[in-house]
Amino acid sequence: MASHDVRHRWPTDRVLEFTSSEFAHAVSQDAPDAVLKAVLNGMNHAPQRSREWFAARSGVKITGSRLSGLLFLGSDVQELFTFRRELLGVQARVPFTPEIMERIQFGRDNEEQATVSTLTVMASAAQKPVSLFEAGFTRHPMQPMGASPDGVVVWPDGKGRPSDCVGHVGNFELKCSTKGHAHAQLPYYYVPQILFESRALSVASGQPVRWTLFSSWSTTTQKIWTCPFNDAVWHLLWSCVVELLLLDESSAHEVSALQARLRRLRVACERYVQSHTTPVHPRGGFRAVQRVM
Repeated sequence: MASHDVRHRWPTDRVLEFTSSEFAHAVSQDAPDAVLKAVLNGMNHAPQRSREWFAARSGVKITGSRLSGLLFLGSDVQELFTFRRELLGVQARVPFTPEIMERIQFGRDNEEQATVSTLTVMASAAQKPVSLFEAGFTRHPMQPMGASPDGVVVWPDGKGRPSDCVGHVGNFELKCSTKGHAHAQLPYYYVPQILFESRALSVASGQPVRWTLFSSWSTTTQKIWTCPFNDAVWHLLWSCVVELLLLDESSAHEVSALQARLRRLRVACERYVQSHTTPVHPRGGFRAVQRVM
């Protein structure tokens, strides 16, 4: 088995794609970093939204982005039932509105530029260079669930990584804002997604992935946070998922209990953002990089 040598230095100025020599070396028999190798080999090596990527997702019912929807469920019981049935695949999902599709397309159109901007400001303005490997779909070994991180981050010890972000390998999540500025703070409704992605990487690889580098990009501003994995919030999130899947819709008691737990989850995610995330950016954010290098 390859030795665990985190002294190896990967490039920090570009995404290390599946087709790159660096990615091939990272997953090879003589790979210099056993943890990174396991994490990268725990996922499908197909670009996001490719035919092979969709094939890897086939049959999957639970993804990180879907779980964020839990935090928007209010007191409307029928809305809760609809979300549950769509998640289980017994009811067709309501198509996205044109406004939502416009935001999704904006993210796709600017993903490459926003990712390069993240790497650039981390290396220059923040003086905390990180390496970023391309990530594919990470499927649970046994259950119909999985996640598509936006990348796998390598942030070596001694290079400014916060102490609560344990381990040199982390999850990367990117959001592109259609507004003229990046998010003022990490939106609480992304917490289920980043926790689920970290957990998916851990389960698929057998290695602990205990933090996320979250980047919010707009055409003018870049903001970046470190987000350590939180076991308490994770257990609350997962209990909500289990209760949702096993819910007896005819039981008023079960429905009421689930709604109460979902309210606690929302509060927990809001508190997590306030007390556990750490901004890498200065007040007001970094100036976003405007071109792809």
